[in-house]
Amino acid sequence: MKKVLALSALLAFGGAAHAQTGPWAVHTADGSCSMSQTFSHPEFGSTTLEVSYDVPHQLVTLATTNSIGTALPGSGSLRWSIVFLDNDGEKYDDAWGSRELSYKREGDAYRFATGFSGERNVRQIFADLSASRSLGFMDQGKLVVGYDLDGMRTAISRLSTCAQRAVATN
Repeated sequence: MKKVLALSALLAFGGAAHAQTGPWAVHTADGSCSMSQTFSHPEFGSTTLEVSYDVPHQLVTLATTNSIGTALPGSGSLRWSIVFLDNDGEKYDDAWGSRELSYKREGDAYRFATGFSGERNVRQIFADLSASRSLGFMDQGKLVVGYDLDGMRTAISRLSTCAQRAVATN
């Protein structure tokens, strides 16, 4: 029942926030590469999804920056579930389960981040991001924020190329 409610919450809100800044831009800093996109949605307001890739440490960081309805201390950690919709034939993919996300207040919003380390996890998170229609962060079965992943497959390819070049130049 929880899956049905979570899926209906994502679908009812149109899947995810829609991009307002064009294609995923890839940036390099300190030997790692990242890409981000800012989205806008009537329910969630302005929100940013960022994916960073640090090849030497085999680490992908997934971060969301957004306002939330509950006030939190300036920094800390919490547990949210990560859910993918229409992930390569799987309608509702919650295989990553509940994950610890660290957070820090940035102005009127919070930046929530979680890492995926090791070759297997890096490969799997990239596969999930590339193959899915949308991504949702859930708190106890309730959608906190969701993202449309249109264009993510091409962006992941550019991110990987950037990261490999960053390693080669260091």
